[in-house]
Amino acid sequence: MSSPDFDKLPPEYQRLLSIAKEKHHLEVTPLQALSGGRTGAFLYLVSASIGDFRRVEHLIVKFDRINQKAKPTEVERHRMALSQAPARFANQNMAKLAYEVEYEGTIALFYTIAGQSLQHFRTLASEERQSRLE
Repeated sequence: MSSPDFDKLPPEYQRLLSIAKEKHHLEVTPLQALSGGRTGAFLYLVSASIGDFRRVEHLIVKFDRINQKAKPTEVERHRMALSQAPARFANQNMAKLAYEVEYEGTIALFYTIAGQSLQHFRTLASEERQSRLE
């Protein structure tokens, strides 16, 4: 299996990566393409080298178009879900928003990996009893 390539992303999403590099000092390397969302978003597991000390983290990045009609926004919904979840559950099962970059109607959201485990990461939707979580 070949590694994913950001060069195949639309130019506006490639611009988001440049802005993330300028604004947050992120060097982002795609490791694995993940299934896209309902909106046609591009999702990747990435390795990110951060700052001058080149600390490396693994993150999930979502490239998407901003839906001006959606209220609350995805970021607001995510923060609300984190604030309403029991702290222990949130720490073990919910990603945190690490970085957010916007450019001309597009957005890149960089999330931590829930539980900080590359072996066991999964979407919250894959959780058993999803309806109870909602």
